[in-house]
Amino acid sequence: MQKTIRIVRAIDDPRLEVGLPAKTFRENRKWLKSAVPGKQIRPDWDAEARCWRVAKANFTDLVRAMADKYGTVGVVVEYNPKTVCTDSCRNATGDDCACSCLGRSHGGGRWLEGWKDLGEIAVGHEGRTWIAYEVRRAPRVARSAGPAAAMPGGPGPEQWYCPVDGHWSDARGWTKETEGGEGFREFWHYCPNGHCFSGATPRSASNERAGTARMSRVRPAP
Repeated sequence: MQKTIRIVRAIDDPRLEVGLPAKTFRENRKWLKSAVPGKQIRPDWDAEARCWRVAKANFTDLVRAMADKYGTVGVVVEYNPKTVCTDSCRNATGDDCACSCLGRSHGGGRWLEGWKDLGEIAVGHEGRTWIAYEVRRAPRVARSAGPAAAMPGGPGPEQWYCPVDGHWSDARGWTKETEGGEGFREFWHYCPNGHCFSGATPRSASNERAGTARMSRVRPAP
């Protein structure tokens, strides 16, 4: 499976090239289908290119979803440096731009906000021009409206806490990824809504209950 987290948009291809981290085929397909709320994405696996193919209309929504889930996503967009930017581009509202303005005039360039321009990419004999971007997850904003949900008690499935959502959920609905080489491991956990947290284990109800029980057995100082 593909390890590079990226999206590639070519001029003459109606589909995007999408690379996701190495996970099972089923997990990646399931995530892609539900990555953008309100949209039904139909991903296809391209065995020859070893990447996923997704309709071009999902471009910016999927970029944001991947950045939110994985932290950083590389984006490569093809454009034609010989095509003059016209009113049809400047007055457009979408993001599908292939002319020499690099999308900065297309729709007012709002879809490029927060994208780090890494410059052009040479493609050699093909004579095609591409520009690369790096898109990072938007900063998390702490919730201040209302108290966090109470810790679940009693028997039942293990519960983990998501501070972004402010509630506990079944640990079986979370996913885990591990990165790093020999002698080094970095763990990432994703809540059912796709919020990402580093560390070996998220905040768990069982650990908190055990901590409360230990505290109750401590005798007060005389």
